[in-house]
Amino acid sequence: MENYFDKKVLGVVAPIVEEAISLSRYHRLGIIGTKATINSGVYKKELEKLKSDLKIYQQACPLLVPLVEEGWVEKPETRMILKKYLRPLKIKRIDTLILGCTHYPFLIKDIIRIMDKNVKIINPATVVAKKLVIYLEKHKNLEKKLGKNKKLVFYTTDDANKFKELGQKFLGCGIREVEKVVS
Repeated sequence: MENYFDKKVLGVVAPIVEEAISLSRYHRLGIIGTKATINSGVYKKELEKLKSDLKIYQQACPLLVPLVEEGWVEKPETRMILKKYLRPLKIKRIDTLILGCTHYPFLIKDIIRIMDKNVKIINPATVVAKKLVIYLEKHKNLEKKLGKNKKLVFYTTDDANKFKELGQKFLGCGIREVEKVVS
């Protein structure tokens, strides 16, 4: 947990990296992400901190976020682009694939179908949720600080209105309050 002023923030990179290392059998990991994520090298650096003998292959997938946001998840064009992005990682025979973007789980069915059946797919939504449950179980005193019937606020580093619109679409429920934070 990191602090964001007076807020606690659960980091996503460390739990994802830990999960990837624990599931990788042959230490051949792939990472897909936005250009910014891949260029930052954040996942690669964290992986190398924990285990130095990994083969790490990264692939920027700049078209996937706009396709997901436009609702093109089931379109053949999206599957074709996804195939093109994943091909270099298949050729490298990775055994574990990190989905380095919150949008990518919406494409997970196609990712699983395109990748070899033995490739472990690290879904950031599942991993982070699981780690949050563990954290909350270890810190039972937090429940007292979490008031019942309090308002739910979403925080984003992107456009708050866009987040609200997409969040409502993907969560299937209304979102009242979204605040933009500086990353």
